[in-house]
Amino acid sequence: MPNHVHAIMKPHEGFPLEQTLKLIKGYVSRVINVKNQTTGSLWEQESYDRIIRDCQHLDKVIQYIGRNGTLARLQANQYIRWIDPSWQEAGWDFSEETKAL
Repeated sequence: MPNHVHAIMKPHEGFPLEQTLKLIKGYVSRVINVKNQTTGSLWEQESYDRIIRDCQHLDKVIQYIGRNGTLARLQANQYIRWIDPSWQEAGWDFSEETKAL
């Protein structure tokens, strides 16, 4: 997405989610700032997170993320969607049809 990121992650034991997000955001900020020859913060103070409690919820979230660029009416060259081949084998096809969560 051009102005935000969707990610699903499971932190390893001993690595709190907040710490993991801070490290990821710091790395991405440095890379973008170097590339753009800029400085400063890129991220909002607050992030939106949600706990996924079962496989059905996980499936819905993955489908939502997979279709998010299309739902936002973005052209294919305006966002990046990485799909692991095993996800497609599991039936997560991210077809262009929209489904409500």
